[in-house]
Amino acid sequence: MLVTVCAVLAAPAHALVWFDHAPTALLVPTLLAPVAALAAVVLAWLPSNGRYAVQRREQKRNAAVPQPTGAVSA
Repeated sequence: MLVTVCAVLAAPAHALVWFDHAPTALLVPTLLAPVAALAAVVLAWLPSNGRYAVQRREQKRNAAVPQPTGAVSA
């Protein structure tokens, strides 16, 4: 969620440089930054998928419940 908030707050600063006559050295990073911010927001809010997510779910499901130290089992 922090990525989304930062991307939205950075948009006006990038718009000021974009629509002003900025030096060429600043123009390229300014054009790439909103694209990268948009990609980060989209990728951050996508649901998890793939083999890695399935493995993580299986590990959580099959994980042993930790016992406190000094516990005596009957």
